[in-house]
Amino acid sequence: MNVYTYQEVTLNNANEKTIVFAKQLGDSLLRTEGIIVLKLTADEEHFDCQEDQIPENSLLSSLCKKLDQYKRITLSLRTINEQYFQDRINASPLKMLSAEPGLRAFVRYRSTDYYNDDESVDLCVFDEDGLRFPHEEYCDSPELVSDITMWYCNTPDLYVSAGAQGKNKDLHTRIAGLLKQFLSDCCVGEDVDERLTDDWDDCGELMVEGNIWFKNESIPMMQMLLNKILEELRPYEDTELRVNIQAIPDGEGDYDFAAVRIIYKEESLSIGYCRF
Repeated sequence: MNVYTYQEVTLNNANEKTIVFAKQLGDSLLRTEGIIVLKLTADEEHFDCQEDQIPENSLLSSLCKKLDQYKRITLSLRTINEQYFQDRINASPLKMLSAEPGLRAFVRYRSTDYYNDDESVDLCVFDEDGLRFPHEEYCDSPELVSDITMWYCNTPDLYVSAGAQGKNKDLHTRIAGLLKQFLSDCCVGEDVDERLTDDWDDCGELMVEGNIWFKNESIPMMQMLLNKILEELRPYEDTELRVNIQAIPDGEGDYDFAAVRIIYKEESLSIGYCRF
């Protein structure tokens, strides 16, 4: 299991509570494994790290041990490790964000997590409005993300079960054709057509496997093709369509703090957007 995480922290260290937060932040950085890129600025000192863990006895390690002594701290951190979002939120220093409302004026925190064994994308923000989880607040306004050009979904769930229609070759031809069009016309990258696993003859299943990229402008076509699949399956009560595509921007910087979700739930297909 891998958890892919991006975090940003800005801290104005101005009172006893922020001093505790800064101390806990420095301690947590020293324990962090699976670092891809770490960028830490404390007042006028700046360090980058691309090693798996902050080296012992390094200047960066020394800075982290006295991080509570600095007034202005900014952190950008990308990791791949096994720490789930909920575990991180319930550990120091982040558990202070829900317990100490007095930090709202001094701490700005944002994070994105996605997984290689789950289709979920977990989003978190802490600012003057407190601790929030934007993945619980998707809305239907594509204007929120109109400037984002490309999306990345690490673990899409797109699955069709034929149920008792496993011998229905015409249905198979239509559904497989729509899924192939979904991959070829909406997704980008090498060998996207090979992402379709066709087990219709053996167990009546079709599914998309592997990660996918898709352009923002392709989302309406994706919705149209998925609705066509739904219409093909609707006459057959024993068939099943499962759609859960949660994606983050394929970009840098602020682009990380947005998401799109395409989901089939309660007999309808919906598309939601969030940005924070």
